[in-house]
Amino acid sequence: MRIVRKFTLGYLLVSLAVGVVGYFSFIQLNKIAEPLKKDIPASIKALEAKSSLDSLSQLIRYYDEILTQSARNYAYTEEKKWAERYLSVEPKLKKIIKDAILKGDEKDKKFFSSINQANIALVEMEYKSMGFVKNGQREKAVKILDSTAYEDKKLVYEQGLRNYVHRRGAKYDEVLLSSTKTIDFATKGAQKLIRISSLLVLILTIVVFLFAIYIGIHISRSISNPIIELKNAVAEVGKGKLETKIDINTKDEIGQLAKSFRKMAENLRSTTVSKDYVDSIINNMVESLIVVAADGNIKTVNKSTLDLLGYTNNEIVNLHIDVIFAKESLLKETNFNNLIKSNSGNILEKIYLSKGGKEIPVLFSSSAMYDNNSNLYGVICVANDITEFKKTEEKLRFANFALDNNADATYWINSDGRIIYANKAAYQTLGYSYNELMSIRVPEIDPGFPEDVWQNHWKEMKEESTLIFESNHKTKDGKLFPVEIQATFHEYDGHEYICAFVRNIADRKRMEEEMLKIQKLESVGVLAGGIAHDFNNILTVILGTSGLAKLYMESGKDDGVFKALSTIENASHRAKDLTAQLLTFSKGGMPIKRETSIASLIKESADFVLRGSNVKCELLIPDNIWSAEIDEGQISQVINNLVINANQAMPDGGNVYISVENISKHKVEEIDFLSPGRYIKISIKDQGVGIPEKILQRIFDPYFTTKEMGSGLGLSSSYAIVNKHGGLIKVESEVNVGTTFFVYLPASLRESFATDKSDVIVPLADNCKILVMDDEECIRNAFKQMLSFIGYSVESAKDGEEALKFYREAIDMNKPFDAVIMDLTIPGGMGGNKTIKPLLEIDSKAKAIVYSGYSNDKIMSNYKEYGFKGVITKPFKIQEMNELLQKVIKGDFV
Repeated sequence: MRIVRKFTLGYLLVSLAVGVVGYFSFIQLNKIAEPLKKDIPASIKALEAKSSLDSLSQLIRYYDEILTQSARNYAYTEEKKWAERYLSVEPKLKKIIKDAILKGDEKDKKFFSSINQANIALVEMEYKSMGFVKNGQREKAVKILDSTAYEDKKLVYEQGLRNYVHRRGAKYDEVLLSSTKTIDFATKGAQKLIRISSLLVLILTIVVFLFAIYIGIHISRSISNPIIELKNAVAEVGKGKLETKIDINTKDEIGQLAKSFRKMAENLRSTTVSKDYVDSIINNMVESLIVVAADGNIKTVNKSTLDLLGYTNNEIVNLHIDVIFAKESLLKETNFNNLIKSNSGNILEKIYLSKGGKEIPVLFSSSAMYDNNSNLYGVICVANDITEFKKTEEKLRFANFALDNNADATYWINSDGRIIYANKAAYQTLGYSYNELMSIRVPEIDPGFPEDVWQNHWKEMKEESTLIFESNHKTKDGKLFPVEIQATFHEYDGHEYICAFVRNIADRKRMEEEMLKIQKLESVGVLAGGIAHDFNNILTVILGTSGLAKLYMESGKDDGVFKALSTIENASHRAKDLTAQLLTFSKGGMPIKRETSIASLIKESADFVLRGSNVKCELLIPDNIWSAEIDEGQISQVINNLVINANQAMPDGGNVYISVENISKHKVEEIDFLSPGRYIKISIKDQGVGIPEKILQRIFDPYFTTKEMGSGLGLSSSYAIVNKHGGLIKVESEVNVGTTFFVYLPASLRESFATDKSDVIVPLADNCKILVMDDEECIRNAFKQMLSFIGYSVESAKDGEEALKFYREAIDMNKPFDAVIMDLTIPGGMGGNKTIKPLLEIDSKAKAIVYSGYSNDKIMSNYKEYGFKGVITKPFKIQEMNELLQKVIKGDFV
């Protein structure tokens, strides 16, 4: 109260002074106010009327200041009159700036355009600020108007005006000073100050003495009340109520203190969260949070904890923390402080126990809380439910286990061909350690993909997505073994990879070979009766006719001898055909192709298979069917297999329909997998039981069979043979209706093919010299007799060593051989396969012909690659050998 009395006495003395001065002030203020009231509006109107660039620039600054002050006053006071004032002035400023741009020259336009851009940005921020005030977000509004971005635009504004004024030759500050005397004074409320001051002086003069005591008390309270309000507000803020407001807007020290307090409260609100805000964060955490007191009792939990453990808040609060641990106690140790220090911040796997007794795996971490004296007063426990993660982890472990222990080698490979993952089967099969295998690339283990091929293979993988193919892999010690690879292209996280499953098929290949042998033997067994029957017939003809020939010779009937020998020769050719068909079942490797009449081959094969059966074959083969370059034995095997299947599909008898036609690829959609060209289409249709759709796609798979005693290699070997010939085999079937196989074989480029050749032998004009090499003396003699009769000079050798000796001697004597005929293999000696290389070293132009009666050696199908000029198979006619010799000697190599 002492302070109040002192303030009261002081205000009495001040009131007396004011009363004395008031009269003179009143008179003086009226003198000041009178012209201002007239001059300020008049000045503004004069500037607007003048409409010059100078006047417009002053108006721009005047209205800009009004807008800035109005926006800020609205943000600080939330009084609508400031917003209304802003909205009334803003359009005027926009119009004035546009007028200035239109009136100015190029440089002035540049200055006012920069002002216009700054004004647009400022108006946008001021409108945004007023919007925040309207929505009760005054703090955000003030923040915008106090921001660096706002001040930067103001500087752009000022700089534009400075540039304009300086260009006009005046000093910016002087112009502003003159404007301030008339305009700025009005902007800052000069008229209001004059009215208030005039009224105050008048009131003070009239009532200063009558109400001096009252004014003193009022002033004292005006000081004490705000102080009390400030004190109460500070107390509220101290309690955490940061939203507390004080409505003190005076301009004295208390008002400044209130303003500072408001700013402090705003700063606290922006940097400090309230208890409700903290509670909201805690209760919305996904993680389980438990606050434990130093004695181990639970004090606080969030919603996630209640949902996880099945407790209510009242049930769990004040329980001991040990209750929620299934297999261990967090607080069993006597020195809890040391335990927390050692575990604080570590993330551990723990097992929580729900209210219902369910064990829940969690990732657990704890943090200790200490007071200012470093005494532990609590622990914060945070946990994440990892039940689903554990399930996924278990699945991943199992998947990795399955992958690592897969019997097939598994690889992940990047685009550079580098192996980035391999399972146990991979590195154990190849003989590498895991680390060694991770340091090498595909070309090092697969010779089929050298560096220059790898990128093309990668491109093909991207296009096809998945490929299944066979290759060979190389072990660490250099051994090769066959593999089947299923490779799939993948993209992951912006990178490209191939996942390859590799199976060692060495055993399968051996089994295929054995099964193929068995299948061939079974096929021979099926046909053995018919073959034996035919051979007996042929032998009967040969033996009977040869005896007859002797009788003719004894009786001197020479014409009968010739006829008998012709009969024997024809029977021998029938035996040759039967032998060729029999060899088909054991013949492998690449085809030995020659120009062949498809029509004749199909007829002979079908007759051969169906001989003695209750199935009739009907042929539809036009006369103009193209010829083909094929291995007669192998294609005969294909026809045999398909006709056998048709026969077995009709146990009660029926008809097999075989048709042949010429076809061009571009006319038929069903041969999309073939290269463009001419093809011979063979259709073999039966009236059998048909093939169910579910197994139709598997009939060409090795070992797949529906027959009780079948090997499953008949159709697969047929498929392989046709494929090696560059053709295609397809099938259509309907149960209880029948099955049709379609075989497409590339046609020969020749327009026609003579199936019947003349038996007339025309020898070469010169007496050519021939060397024959064979280990069988009877064959050497047969060759010598046949070729000598034709007109050749023939020498023979029993093996390669002798043949090379004779060839070298003939060159030394300047009587070289025109051609060499060599048997492919000679038991225990050098056959043609081993003789050709040293022969070519003696004479690089040597003309050698290779022959064999039975061999799956690749030399027979690729003889040119080994240096031979021709090939022929035993047995053969003398006319065939003569024709081949003439082509080779003339250089018309076959």
